[in-house]
Amino acid sequence: MYRKGLEYLEEWKNRKRKPLILRGARQVGKTYLVRKFAELFFNNYIEINFDDMPEKAKYFENNDVDEIITLIETDYNKKVQIGKTLLFFDEIQSAPIVFHKLRYFYEKYPDLHIITAGSLLDFMFSDYEYSMPVGRVEYMFLGPMTFSEFLLSNKEDNLLKYLKQYNLSKTIPKPIHNKLMKYFNLFLVVGGMPGVIKNYLNSDKKLINISREQNSIIKSYIDDLNKYAKRIKPNVVQNTFQKTPSLIGKTVKYININSDKKPHVIKASLELLELAKVIKRVYHSASNGVPLGAEKKEKQFKLLFLDVGLMSSILGLKLNEIYLLDDIMMINKGDVCEQFIGQHLLYMKDFYIEPEIYFWHRQKKNAEAELDFVYDYGNKIIPIEVKSGKTGTLKSLHKFITEKQLKIGIRFNTDLPSLYENKSKRNSYYILSLPLYMVEFVENILKNVMNK
Repeated sequence: MYRKGLEYLEEWKNRKRKPLILRGARQVGKTYLVRKFAELFFNNYIEINFDDMPEKAKYFENNDVDEIITLIETDYNKKVQIGKTLLFFDEIQSAPIVFHKLRYFYEKYPDLHIITAGSLLDFMFSDYEYSMPVGRVEYMFLGPMTFSEFLLSNKEDNLLKYLKQYNLSKTIPKPIHNKLMKYFNLFLVVGGMPGVIKNYLNSDKKLINISREQNSIIKSYIDDLNKYAKRIKPNVVQNTFQKTPSLIGKTVKYININSDKKPHVIKASLELLELAKVIKRVYHSASNGVPLGAEKKEKQFKLLFLDVGLMSSILGLKLNEIYLLDDIMMINKGDVCEQFIGQHLLYMKDFYIEPEIYFWHRQKKNAEAELDFVYDYGNKIIPIEVKSGKTGTLKSLHKFITEKQLKIGIRFNTDLPSLYENKSKRNSYYILSLPLYMVEFVENILKNVMNK
């Protein structure tokens, strides 16, 4: 299965680089990506998984990098060659000493290719006892597979090519739109977890098999969280995990997660889930300028789940139920579609940028307004709504654009693309409507519209 991350890793390989820390939730495909990268670009590959072989952390007790390399060469019967060998240290959170020693590798052999990863790496960062190798490592953030990667996995290369080349001067033919919507509906159930997609493709695309794989992933998350929940009862974390998919799209109130527990307990369980990268808190931003995070309110947030397919599984949604609906935005009041857009916006920036996304909420008597997402495109603020049908009320979007004196806002829905210019004495601006499946290409389209 093709991952866009391969292109970034190739670029990392060919420039002056530092050891790479690959961060992402369990089973988003980190190990597969590194192995595929090694297969394509290296003569030699050595992988050490410290969850499976914790005793090998002893190789790194010495500060002498040459001695460490000698021990690895002896163990794996391979020569570590600069420029030809890729060293991969997996599940590094189980061996924090290895993370600490990366600085010595960089200082002694800056041209040696080293990648480390860990599904629960952020737990180590939150309770790290060694000095951090600041300035001597770099990061790459990996999420689930995207809709475009899903199309490639289904051998729909030409469909993806069509989307990449699309511009607003064209009209998408109805048969192509319907085909893309069919794949979009399928993605809502299958999702972007590589193991689930692989299972689906290897079983002649029988949907009955994906539920088993999704449940296995969900169970592995719960087992991990129980292991790391030192100060929180496992049942509280599990309850928060199971509750999150039903809270997508809503401003979070701790009482709605568990009315029997104190707020600080629920807050701690959310922090734990976020460390595992199973959820992401989407904070309110006043959105008066970029960076959006400069004006965020940490007490006011919504949630995103890791993956829309896992979300659908927990909610018990079935593909046949989605196909029977005239408007898929009726599914859980559109929350599943908001999850789809959110998880794509979250990982649309360059791989080295830590994923962040915001929303906007104004609480005024008789004038309350809320935007699903606020996205920064260059130095511009782009307000985003996820709405249904051809019309749908866009009061909050119009209010935000007018209040902030912006030039464009975006609505994602199930209809064909359109561009509407709202002309007024106070502020003229555009409303760009795009089908949900075009979220990954929004920046290409924005570039053309902003030049008008």
